[in-house]
Order: sequence, then C-alpha cells, then structure tokens
Amino acid sequence: MARPRAGTCIVYFNRYLNRDRKAEEVVPLDAAAEAKARAEADFIGGNPRLAQLLADVLETQDTLSVAGTMNALADKLADYYRRRIDDLPGLAQGLLDALVRGGEPASQTDTVRGHD
Repeated sequence: MARPRAGTCIVYFNRYLNRDRKAEEVVPLDAAAEAKARAEADFIGGNPRLAQLLADVLETQDTLSVAGTMNALADKLADYYRRRIDDLPGLAQGLLDALVRGGEPASQTDTVRGHD
C-alpha cells in the first residue's frame, strides 16, 4: 500500500484554513505555515484523517497546546501500534525490541552485531 503524500495534507490544511472565506478571498499557506504543515504531515505519515486532528495546530502559536495535541495523538495511536507489533512474527518482534532498546537510530545490521 502506498504511503499518502504530504501534499494531500497540505491541500487539506489550505481548505481548512480557508473554510470561512469566499473563493476570491482564499489565501494559501505562507512559507512558514507550509513548513509547519509539512512537518506535521511527516509526523502523521501523510494521513489526511490525522491531518484533521492536527489542523488547529497550524492556527496556534501556543506551544503547550501543540504539545498537548501531540501527546493526545500519541496516546490514541498507542493501542493501534501495540496491536500492529503484536501481529508481527516472533523474530520481527525481537528485532524491533532490540532496535528500540539499543537506542535509535540503528540499523538491523548494527543491532545484530551488537548482540553477537
């Protein structure tokens, strides 16, 4: 399955931010807001549904509010990722565990060599 692209999220963010404007009043994201949107799109894997959850982040300058949104998102996704990990074969679970415990970034090769 192909990963959605950040551009899909940018389109959504532009629509969201212009939701109350008439067609002739639409203003695209400025360079700073687009950079912020691309960072968010990378964080959520380019998923437009998750973009909906983060759209308010574009409109705020309140770092604590942004951190709260990110923490809530991580909490909601934790069960999903836990189930995904539980579905992995045993060897893949062991490799993932070794990568996480070894500290990131690490390659599979580094992890295997470190446990010889």
